[in-house]
Amino acid sequence: MTPFGILWRHGGAFCITVVREAPSARARTFYNRAVGAREKLGKPDQRNKRNKQQNKCRRCCSLSRLQPSQASNNGSPMSVQSKKEQAQALRERGFVVVPGLVSPERCDELKRVAQEQLHAAAAPLEFEADLRYPGAPESKQAPGGHTVRRLLDAHSRHARFREWATSPEIAGWMELYFGEEPVLSRAHHNCMMTKHPMYGSLTGWHRDSRYWSFERDDLVSVWLALGAETVENGGLWFVPGSHTEPFTSERFDAAKFFRADLPGNQAWIDRATSPTLKAGDVVFFHCNTLHSAGQNLSGDVKFSLVFTYHGASNVPLPGTRSASLPEVKLV
Repeated sequence: MTPFGILWRHGGAFCITVVREAPSARARTFYNRAVGAREKLGKPDQRNKRNKQQNKCRRCCSLSRLQPSQASNNGSPMSVQSKKEQAQALRERGFVVVPGLVSPERCDELKRVAQEQLHAAAAPLEFEADLRYPGAPESKQAPGGHTVRRLLDAHSRHARFREWATSPEIAGWMELYFGEEPVLSRAHHNCMMTKHPMYGSLTGWHRDSRYWSFERDDLVSVWLALGAETVENGGLWFVPGSHTEPFTSERFDAAKFFRADLPGNQAWIDRATSPTLKAGDVVFFHCNTLHSAGQNLSGDVKFSLVFTYHGASNVPLPGTRSASLPEVKLV
């Protein structure tokens, strides 16, 4: 299957996401209608080049997705050696997928809690209309205006979320990666992501570190899929190796999104890959890794539990949002 580009508009610029495995006909039709003909991008068809990119993407996925050497029935961690391999893959690629780290039963319980709290609209919440990313309702008064984007402060909102965030498997993984006592940031992520059909928005290419303020740009986010995550339902995209590139501020727009209208940036975006996740799969990704996410074209809400960690010596800068909430030491 020849890969094709998903073209969309953000901040006055056209953005292209290279899809390396075709989504459904519904997904293809949606994007073609949303942005018009792909010829508007003005680039010639380079089939051989794209086929090479597709093969490179497949190699990247295999390198960044490591199988656990052993796991217990309750989703406990892999062997220390396996964790070392995963941490090294994260350092080299900027993200790593650990399949089946959490058991299906635990995922079902976490998802049930999230569904109950979403139905009850339990505060604190972030709405799609608050951010107004591409595809979001224009306001809370518009159709879909009360579509929830995130259930905020997951660590405090339920014991089951908190247990996962501070679990021995996460504490051990983070201690191995940072080489010191790990700390959970309550100011960043710390949420249940809820991507809805129809009104769930696109998230442009960005680095989380551009919105955070710490002594060092060395934080890791942990993304737990509570169901299938694919291109069609708004799964994550990552640019391998982008976490080590010293991009200047001019490479980002006023909203701190990576500018897809710059040829040099587009060359990086062309490397992007979207790992297909199952319930219980976990993605560890660095705060400097370029990533994005599409809209949810399925009929179901997608749930993902996300927390962010850093080493104890890497403290948030006083007076910034990063220092606005007490942090949690993992001991």
